[in-house]
Amino acid sequence: TFRRSWVQMALLANYGFEYRTKDKGYWYLGASYHRPFSDMATTEVIYVRNTVPEVVSANLSGSYLTVDLRYFFHEDPERNHRSRSKPGK
Repeated sequence: TFRRSWVQMALLANYGFEYRTKDKGYWYLGASYHRPFSDMATTEVIYVRNTVPEVVSANLSGSYLTVDLRYFFHEDPERNHRSRSKPGK
């Protein structure tokens, strides 16, 4: 497999919904789509058939579509444990 370029332009889109609770964290359900503007790599397979080497090559686009299900744990707000009085009192 041969990389086409070190830098590649692509479209990345995400869409989703969150359901939040006060005490139990929140859920996220969404989808992601990644579409490169050009092929990201070329892969080649070389094999020998009847003592004759044959080459099969294919371009890899790198496109994908995902379904995302996430859960984020609830965290209590951080409290300031320092005394609010002025120093020296």
